[in-house]
Amino acid sequence: MAAEGLERRFTLAAELIAGLIEIRNHILKLTDDLGEESNGFLRKVYEDYSDKIKEKVALFNQNVEKVKGLNHDITNEVNGWYAFIKDEKALGSFLFPLRLYAKKKQVRGRIRELKQEISSIAIKTRLIREDIQRLQGDLEYEAAQRLKKDVRYEDYLSHLKLKSRLVEELNYLLPTLAGIPGKIIFLENLEETLAWIKLQPRPE
Repeated sequence: MAAEGLERRFTLAAELIAGLIEIRNHILKLTDDLGEESNGFLRKVYEDYSDKIKEKVALFNQNVEKVKGLNHDITNEVNGWYAFIKDEKALGSFLFPLRLYAKKKQVRGRIRELKQEISSIAIKTRLIREDIQRLQGDLEYEAAQRLKKDVRYEDYLSHLKLKSRLVEELNYLLPTLAGIPGKIIFLENLEETLAWIKLQPRPE
């Protein structure tokens, strides 16, 4: 009776592993198919929201160009200041100290205004960037929701559950087979496990 019980365990183990190999291959095929399909869904979602995306990107780029222009204006103000204080003709005027004070006040005020405008645009740009990142996340979620409606996704989930059930049964069954190597017990290579089981002498 013990020999018959061991023989049944070997046979059952071989059947479970063969079934697990088939399920694994099917899951891999579904994974490839769903991966390609998810890219298609994502492209379609991006196409559906392309106007909104382009609008956000255009605003972002406009702000970047504005900041470049404002930085250029600051450079011009600084260059104008240095040109003013190096103007020998102006330096020789008795009104130069008054003009220097007025010019310095004007340049400082203008640069302050330009920096405040840059700071304001930087805040708007950061918010636009966050909107784009949020929109990207929303679009990826939308693509994932569309993918979940695909019948192959349900097939994928059902086979994952079946795989887990078979692995659980094998984790219980394999350690009861005499002489089984440790790596076989942990199902590191299903084909190797199946080959090992088939090569074992059966009890008489």
